[in-house]
Amino acid sequence: MLKRLFAALLALCLALAPAAMAENDSASIPSNPKRVVDLTGHSDVLCIMGLNVVGTANARSDNPALLPSYLESELANAKVLGVSNQVYFDLEAIRALEPDFILIAPQQEEIKEKLREIAPTATVKLAMRSWKADMLSLGELFGRRAAVATWLDNYSAKSHYIGDNIKSVQGGTIRCLALMISGEQMYAFVDAGLGGILYGDLGLGRPVGMSDRMGINMTTIGFNQLSRLEMDYLFIIGTEAELKELRHKEEWMKLPVVQKNHVKELPVEPYLGMSYSCLGADMLLNEIATMFHARTTAPEATNAPQ
Repeated sequence: MLKRLFAALLALCLALAPAAMAENDSASIPSNPKRVVDLTGHSDVLCIMGLNVVGTANARSDNPALLPSYLESELANAKVLGVSNQVYFDLEAIRALEPDFILIAPQQEEIKEKLREIAPTATVKLAMRSWKADMLSLGELFGRRAAVATWLDNYSAKSHYIGDNIKSVQGGTIRCLALMISGEQMYAFVDAGLGGILYGDLGLGRPVGMSDRMGINMTTIGFNQLSRLEMDYLFIIGTEAELKELRHKEEWMKLPVVQKNHVKELPVEPYLGMSYSCLGADMLLNEIATMFHARTTAPEATNAPQ
């Protein structure tokens, strides 16, 4: 199960040029739904918009019956119905939640008419190029763009502060690389996922020798390329078995960043999906700050002694 879901998410990460956002089914969206079932995998965004999600398809990659850890608080009262790339769902489980609105993705069009027998149902079609752009599109669709824009503004201010503080703690610009290992193949995150957070949000440097045209989202990378990159820290996402095998490879052990013990190993769950979720990315900022002993917020001002 893990390998199948991992491969599905990997395929999504490697999609470099999806179509622009198609026309959405906005006419079917109630003005103020009270009990929403979301099968699209965007339940985190709906929470930010103030909607009550009672059923979700935001599930863990290794156990589709559970929420990812970074969504356990916000979606604590939502029933996990499956994963968002599914076509078919348990209709009776959805009916039991008594939703007044159901949001689906294009792959679930086959069950749309059956879902409409339960509650008004709309399809959302997003470009999937940037979770931030998709958030704004969803905000526009629901007439709640202002709430989304405010959240994104706060996220931007937080990420810039943490990035600046990391540089201050480290004594200047630091260069990082984010990798994922799957089936003995390594992939470098570039402008999206963990790479997007390190470079775009936190403003940390790319490795010396890393081409700006390395890829839009992710790109494969081998030990020969890796050995030519100059970096201060390396983040790598993988299963424990894959990371254990990697640690014993001679080419890996020869890398200067490995010899300096500047490698941050991250398990697939929750970190693979974390950087593609707004709430996950926000939590990841805190964790990266902790890794570098940086602050997440400015210290509160204190009154000078009289």
